[in-house]
Amino acid sequence: MHFVPAPRPADVAVTVNRMLLDVLHGIFLLRYAGTTPQRFGAALELMMVSMMVSVTTRDKKTLTASGLAKKLRMPRSNVDRHLKRLMEEGAVRVVKRRYCADLDLLDGFITREILDRNIDLIEQCVKELKRLRVSLHNTLA
Repeated sequence: MHFVPAPRPADVAVTVNRMLLDVLHGIFLLRYAGTTPQRFGAALELMMVSMMVSVTTRDKKTLTASGLAKKLRMPRSNVDRHLKRLMEEGAVRVVKRRYCADLDLLDGFITREILDRNIDLIEQCVKELKRLRVSLHNTLA
């Protein structure tokens, strides 16, 4: 018989973390296959900088390096290092001191299969969160 632990508030974070790991793992590995940084911390920072630049570009609210560092709560020197790498790869460019992602490049990594897989992962996450909300409703403050 398989033991299923009672739901707890931490399960909400774990559910979202699982979904984020699955979604980001697929996209990050596709985009940086063969050039992933050797250290996990550096890889995570690169991913965060890359994601923030793509979001701010799409939202037409691009940021300077200082603005990115502040928003990401990351040392400016680290942000600069990752921006330099992204610029060398052609994924990012500077326009009036603000960093813009090459969304055309990102378009090339997204296929119907990846889109469908990510939608499925997010839907599974939402389903689990709804189940947890019902289970935990009376235990949360």
